[in-house]
Amino acid sequence: MERNQIIGIVLIMATFMLWTITSAPSDEELKKSKRTQDSLALVNQTLPEKKVESVVADDTLAPVAGNDSIAMLGNQKNFGQFGAATVGTEKDIVLENDLVRVTFSSKGGIIKQILLKKHYKTITDSAGNETKELITMLDSPENKFSYTLPLSGAEAKTINTADLYFADEKKSNEVSFKASAGNGAYFEQKYTLSPDNYTIDYTIHTVGLGNILDGKSKTLPLTWQNHLKKYEKGVQFEQNYSTIYYKESNEKTDYCSCVSDDTQELKDKKLDWIAHTNQFFNTSLIANSGQFVQGVMSTKMTDFKNSNYVKIVESDFGIPLANFNDGKFDMTIYTGPNEFSRLKAFGKNLEEIIPFGSSIFGTINRWAIRPFFDFLSNYIGSKGIVIILLIFLIKMALYPLMYKMLYSQAKMGALKPELAHLKEKYKR
Repeated sequence: MERNQIIGIVLIMATFMLWTITSAPSDEELKKSKRTQDSLALVNQTLPEKKVESVVADDTLAPVAGNDSIAMLGNQKNFGQFGAATVGTEKDIVLENDLVRVTFSSKGGIIKQILLKKHYKTITDSAGNETKELITMLDSPENKFSYTLPLSGAEAKTINTADLYFADEKKSNEVSFKASAGNGAYFEQKYTLSPDNYTIDYTIHTVGLGNILDGKSKTLPLTWQNHLKKYEKGVQFEQNYSTIYYKESNEKTDYCSCVSDDTQELKDKKLDWIAHTNQFFNTSLIANSGQFVQGVMSTKMTDFKNSNYVKIVESDFGIPLANFNDGKFDMTIYTGPNEFSRLKAFGKNLEEIIPFGSSIFGTINRWAIRPFFDFLSNYIGSKGIVIILLIFLIKMALYPLMYKMLYSQAKMGALKPELAHLKEKYKR
């Protein structure tokens, strides 16, 4: 070992020994420390055990309460008077009649599921066994139905109602959801289920929000996205008949492409209603206090073989604030089968979402075949038997025309050899 290394080790050891001697407590400090430990031991023996547990519990809870307060202050800073409504517990509320059972969620104040009590779909298990189950709609967890509230003086500038927890109040066939903004101000959504129908009267109501919402905004934006579920065995056919229909004011009903992804921008148009349709079912939102504006409709095809959905549809549009009457805007929601008579009863050409076909054949299907089909359905429960019987009756009705045509063809067939013989005989 070199001389410098030996000197270094000796110096390190000397420094360590010097630090140990100088940092050791004196006799007086040792006696004082012992007196303190004895006093603490005496206190621990005197205090009840439950009291000690209480103190520990309080120390544990204190930071949580502090964190909640900090989070609440952050919410109020970001979302203004609606900050308190961003915290809560989700609750389900149910309304039902003889046709549907509607489940609502207090988070967002939205429809969470609609169960159709008289309509079934066939389910095939892995063993090939078929069972029937009731059809449900609007119950995809990926669906969206949310208003964007423009905030005044809040950092976030906007808040989506899907992120708010609403206080609910249920009365008979009606449920109301209110998102509080403090001092008696709130944003309300009210649903009233009609008896023996698939119709829900729907009203949004703003109270005391004049200084809370940004006065520069002219519309209340709404995003409505729906994942259309598979109900039929012929999924390819079902996908091609699932899309978005919409009705421009004073115009004919129009729709997005049924067989490919599509986007329709209708920003300068006023819309009476918007319908998200499957092949045999639909959910429609109808404006009663005016029209919807600034609409953008988009549809996206799915790989239905590896998905539970045939198509993803989305409607983004606005509700003009000028159309609010005493802070209210009235709408109607229809979620149910594509029944011509029910849809026509709205008086807004909603029945045009049913694809009867074009030209003369569409007219015949709509005004001749359809009423006859409905008539037979009143007496025969199976739609399959009704279709077979309808085809048979149509063929019987057309039989005289078909008979004459076939008779003429037979006569021409019988005369054909004679005509050929005469042609051969007199060709020169």
